[in-house]
Amino acid sequence: MPLERHAQRGDDVSNRPIQKVETGTWARIRGYVQGEEAFEEVYHFVPSNEVNLIENRISVESPLGRAMSGVKAGDNGQLDTKTGKMKFEVLEVGRT
Repeated sequence: MPLERHAQRGDDVSNRPIQKVETGTWARIRGYVQGEEAFEEVYHFVPSNEVNLIENRISVESPLGRAMSGVKAGDNGQLDTKTGKMKFEVLEVGRT
């Protein structure tokens, strides 16, 4: 059940183990472009009305958010960009 539903029901989610990227979590990723490490960043996954790109607060509905939604630490993925495919590795996931 997504974090929002737990919160709407009044469930205590503070002790729920983090398993995957979803709204209310953060992820540290390492990105690769053309096979070379390009960056390492922490992104916070927030509701669309709390997006702030300067603070790396993105929605799971954004292109990167969709590519990362449901992934776990240790998973790899990729995102199609205007300049080609960007591959990423999820290093760590936690609760915001």
